[in-house]
Amino acid sequence: MKFLSLILTLSINLIWLQSNEPSTHLSLIKESEHKFIEQVREKYGLKYLGSGGGLEPKVCALVIDLEYCNQHILSKNELRKLLVDLTELYLQEINRNSELLPYLEVYPFTPNDVWIGVSLYSAKRKMNLFPDYTAASSCYGRLRFLSNDEFTPIGTHKVVEEETYEEAIRKINEGQL
Repeated sequence: MKFLSLILTLSINLIWLQSNEPSTHLSLIKESEHKFIEQVREKYGLKYLGSGGGLEPKVCALVIDLEYCNQHILSKNELRKLLVDLTELYLQEINRNSELLPYLEVYPFTPNDVWIGVSLYSAKRKMNLFPDYTAASSCYGRLRFLSNDEFTPIGTHKVVEEETYEEAIRKINEGQL
């Protein structure tokens, strides 16, 4: 009986160890994210806040959060351009990683498969208030522009405006900036 108990314990521990090994595809995603984050930091001055997504058993969605802190408050048009640029850059990093392709549920990844959020702060690290935007996201094929007012608790954003990714591209191409 002790022998059977020992074998069962060893088997459970081996299964636990195998399930807690870092997955190859998670390492590959982190590698692509790292390249993206470095480019974003250099080009836009954005800070990385975190990431996640639907990663098991295959990658079906990716999420990344960034922070913009500057004296200049971004307009909706500037945010639209920033979100589209960030989305395209992120998709480029994910889709060109040939080692990652077998782990993607769909290929190529499109704006419908990612969520990129940007929190907006003033230079003094104060959150912007309505009518300025406090956050924006490229969220699974839609651009969302969020705000909160002085009576809303910090951290609770309300979607003020929303448009499809295709509408955003059209507006940028038509020069509606």
